[in-house]
Amino acid sequence: MNRKLIIFGLLIFLFLADSCIYPFEPEGIDQTSGILVIEGDIIAGGESQFKVSVSQELDDKKAPKTVYYQLIIENDEGDELTAEPSRTGVTLLDTKSVEIGKKYRVHVKTLDSKGVTKEQYYSEWLEVKQAPAIDSISFFPDEEREAMYFYISTHGDDTQTYYKWDYKEDWEYHSAFVSELEYNQLTNTVSSILGIRNRYYCWNNAESSQILIGNTSDASENRLIKHELYSISKYSLKISYIYSVELTQKAITAEAYNYWQTLSKNSDDAGGLFSPQPSELRGNYYNPKDSLEVVLGYVSATTIAKQRMYVRNADILFWKNLEQCAMAIVIPRDEWYNYYKSGYDVLFEEELDGATNIYWAETRCVDCRSLGGTKTKPSFWPNNHD
Repeated sequence: MNRKLIIFGLLIFLFLADSCIYPFEPEGIDQTSGILVIEGDIIAGGESQFKVSVSQELDDKKAPKTVYYQLIIENDEGDELTAEPSRTGVTLLDTKSVEIGKKYRVHVKTLDSKGVTKEQYYSEWLEVKQAPAIDSISFFPDEEREAMYFYISTHGDDTQTYYKWDYKEDWEYHSAFVSELEYNQLTNTVSSILGIRNRYYCWNNAESSQILIGNTSDASENRLIKHELYSISKYSLKISYIYSVELTQKAITAEAYNYWQTLSKNSDDAGGLFSPQPSELRGNYYNPKDSLEVVLGYVSATTIAKQRMYVRNADILFWKNLEQCAMAIVIPRDEWYNYYKSGYDVLFEEELDGATNIYWAETRCVDCRSLGGTKTKPSFWPNNHD
């Protein structure tokens, strides 16, 4: 069993908040699937999100397996916050009443199909930490590395020396061409596009999938100045027009920092089975009935600090478009449907010598939705067009 625990640090994939996957395929392990994975943190003064799933084989193409469970947050005075049982694997719990200075733990009950408790798991007792405010977020367009780099500056007192960050990003982008028409494949006709039905403006979003941590334990003062967080390629649509990031900062313990550092190192340096040297990776959850059972995940109890920033390409002129769109072509009506199905879309019409010519172009150049976004503009977006 000890050998399993040691090599397990290089193991399967751990589902973080965004189902980020860290794959390893070690040999000689009896069990690489069916391991309980508990994700999420206790967020004092806000809402806490947890996800419970089980690990599965790297070559298993099925959707991640969820667990029927109930999650409870307890404090050392006997008070409980109890969530409704979840069959989706995800639990949202109002934790505004969680207080700094008290100790809390997570209690997970796995349930059978009838709602009867099968196993119970607990985290260690945790004292809620106060996350310091974010001083600033900054960015630097690095031409040499062809990427936009994002940085954080922050500082805390002597009790806040370990940090963890997550971020949510939103961006607006545009199609290459402004379409004046839309095609109806049922009637094989085209009609004018008005207002919000345009295919020119789109928005998309994502959440961080990296392990972002930092510490000032060896620094002369508890301060991080322009600590590098992540980067975006110069060629990414994310920074083609307006990009926004909301950064969340948490205060964590030294033990939590070491856990995430180990996971990050093992994930980044997985050049071979034992590169780097295998290390034990166990979180702060346990089964009181079986001390040897491996449970993956590390919960922290913390307040959060947030800050949002916008980057406009018009101000920096850094983005470079590599997508080449061919000239629009005239397509006769009896070929409209076939071209539409093959990846073309209607663009505009032109009157020429008494005839109406309908011009078409590749869909990826006409309809911004074909590039993964939607017409749903974030409520906080800084402009008014739809």
